[in-house]
Amino acid sequence: MLGMGFASGGSHTTYAIDRGDGPVTPEGGECGESIADARDPDVRAAAVQWIVDRIIARPESEICAWIGAAGFSGPAEAGFKALFRPFLDRLAHSGKDVALFIANDAVSLLKAPPLNGSGIVTIVGTGSVVMGCHPRCHVGVLQRGGFEWLVSDEGSGVWMTLECIRVVLHDIQTRGSQGYNSPLLDRLCEYFRVDSRYLSTVDRQYLAFARADLLARSLSVNQPDSKKHIANFVYPVLFDLADVRPGQTHDPLAAEVLNRSVSIIAGHINEISRELAAHTADDARSRERIPVLVAGNIAKNTAYRTRLENAVSGCPSVASLQTIGDSAPLLAQLAHSYLDSPRGLQKAIRSSFDPLHAVSQLM
Repeated sequence: MLGMGFASGGSHTTYAIDRGDGPVTPEGGECGESIADARDPDVRAAAVQWIVDRIIARPESEICAWIGAAGFSGPAEAGFKALFRPFLDRLAHSGKDVALFIANDAVSLLKAPPLNGSGIVTIVGTGSVVMGCHPRCHVGVLQRGGFEWLVSDEGSGVWMTLECIRVVLHDIQTRGSQGYNSPLLDRLCEYFRVDSRYLSTVDRQYLAFARADLLARSLSVNQPDSKKHIANFVYPVLFDLADVRPGQTHDPLAAEVLNRSVSIIAGHINEISRELAAHTADDARSRERIPVLVAGNIAKNTAYRTRLENAVSGCPSVASLQTIGDSAPLLAQLAHSYLDSPRGLQKAIRSSFDPLHAVSQLM
């Protein structure tokens, strides 16, 4: 009896296994593709192929695999089912008894231990979102954010990189271009290679604005794998510039970008925790405090985690904040607990919280 958890975020997929004695991440437990990459059908198919291969390669005959996918929702369920359909015959003829589920990554963590259907999940990374639920909150999942990188995604590397450019442009317009100096602008131009021959003809008093303008324009051009390339600026460049350490270049604009992201995410956590707590008792003094689980690549960084912990510590409805980084181990625990549960509890695990936050059983 084996539980397998697959975490498919905005840029990659990881997996872990659980035989009942705790989750383990196998060697080679990461794939560079994601089923949440809506722009490239071939990439999504490769991620599904990788997931199916991992399941079939296991020696166990009874398997539950749970996929937590960024961007999965009730309205998107049909598209995800169509994506998996060509690969399900291989599983059906593998000689294994396989139960295969897919749900939104945050919804999956809401169902997994340690929250078990009561708390808040925050994804800080590509596909960032804040979701919360409680048995006494009958409206289903409460959500803030999670509307993809063109609209929100305030905890992602893409949003932070684009926010860097917005902050730098505003700073130049406020302070003036002449004599302007910013390590953040220098590193952005270096990373995206925007210093062209055109800039050699620009007068120095306009140079800073010309560089920032060219930077913004170059990022607006659609290029292969541009989303991942934009996001990768954050590691390590933005975090290095935001850090204050002796002998290291610091730019307060970089720190401001991190602080803006943290402020938005902490605000979402505060709103949802207060709303969930209000469902637990009419008397404010008797209300439960809500635990918060934080996952995602950005969340693993010490600078971001510390800022978020400090910001959330002032939320009166929050009981605790735990950061886990990769969510695959908890999804593996969820999958194993499904196999190890009586039918009534299995039904509760595979049931959707509400129509918008579906849990889909693929097999």
